[in-house]
Amino acid sequence: MVSLSIAAACAIFTVLISATDWIDGDSRSWAGTLRGCATLPWAKKTGSGERRTIDMGWLGSDAVNIKIPAQVHYQSSPKPQASVSGDADLISHVRLRDGTLEWDTVEWDRLVDCFPANDLVVHFAGPAVTAWTLNGSSQLDLSDIKQDVLRITMHGSGTVTASGEAKEVSLDAAGSGRADLGRLVAQKTSVNMKGSADLKLADIKQDVLRITMHGSGVVTASGAAHEVSLESAGSGRADLGQLITERASAQIHGSADVDLAPRQDADISVSGSAVVKLHGAVARISSHVSGSGKIKQVP
Repeated sequence: MVSLSIAAACAIFTVLISATDWIDGDSRSWAGTLRGCATLPWAKKTGSGERRTIDMGWLGSDAVNIKIPAQVHYQSSPKPQASVSGDADLISHVRLRDGTLEWDTVEWDRLVDCFPANDLVVHFAGPAVTAWTLNGSSQLDLSDIKQDVLRITMHGSGTVTASGEAKEVSLDAAGSGRADLGRLVAQKTSVNMKGSADLKLADIKQDVLRITMHGSGVVTASGAAHEVSLESAGSGRADLGQLITERASAQIHGSADVDLAPRQDADISVSGSAVVKLHGAVARISSHVSGSGKIKQVP
C-alpha cells in the first residue's frame, strides 16, 4: 500500500511538472507560471525611476501580436514607426519581433500580467494593420483608422477602443476583456465572445451585425442595422433594444436576457429559461420556445 501511494504521488508530481498551458501557440510550464509574479526578483523590482523612449525599428506588418502588459496606441500613417516609453529597466526588456510585441526572455514572458498596463506605452504609426491580438491585460487604442478589414482577437482581461472606418470588422474575445467599437464605422461586424467579455456598439449604422456568445458576456448596441443575427449559449446579456433593424434572428440556449428591435421580420428560437423582448411593432414574427423561456413584445 505504501509503495502504491509513493508511486501515485510520483505520478502526480510528474504530471504537474510536465503539464503545459497552451496560450496562443506557446507552451509554458505550470510551475513557471505559478512562481512567476510571486517569486521572480523582477516582479518586486520598482525600476530605476528613469523614464525613456526608444525606437523599435518597426517596418510595418499586417498583424501585431501584443504579449506584454502595455498601453498600445495605433494611428494610420504612410511611414511605419513604433516606439516604447516607460521605466528604463522595463523597456530594456521589450522586443518587437516579426510583429510580436514581447519580452526578451522566457522568464520575463512569465510576467505577462505582473506589471500594470500603464507602466509601458507603445505607439505604432504606419500602413493598415488588419489583425491585432491582445494577451493578458493589454490595452489597445486604434485611432482614426481607414481600412477594408479589421480583425481583433482578445485573450484575457484586455481592453480595446477603436475609431475610424473599416468595411468588415471581426472581434473574437475569450475571457473578461472589454471592447468599445461604437466610434468605428463598419458595413459588417462579426462578434464571437466566450466568457464574460463586454462589448459596446453605440450609435452604429451598418448592414450586418452577427453575434455569437458563450458564457456570461454582455453586448450593448444602439443605432441601426439592416440585419442582426444572435446566437447565445449561457447566461449572457444582449441589450440590442435600441438597435433598430429590419430583420432579426436569434437562437438562444440557456438563461440569457435578450432585447431586440426588429421592424420587418423576427425569427426567434428559445431553448431553456431565456427571456427575449421584442421592442416596437414587428410585421412578422416566427417563434419557437422549448422550456420555461419567454418571448415578449414590449412598446
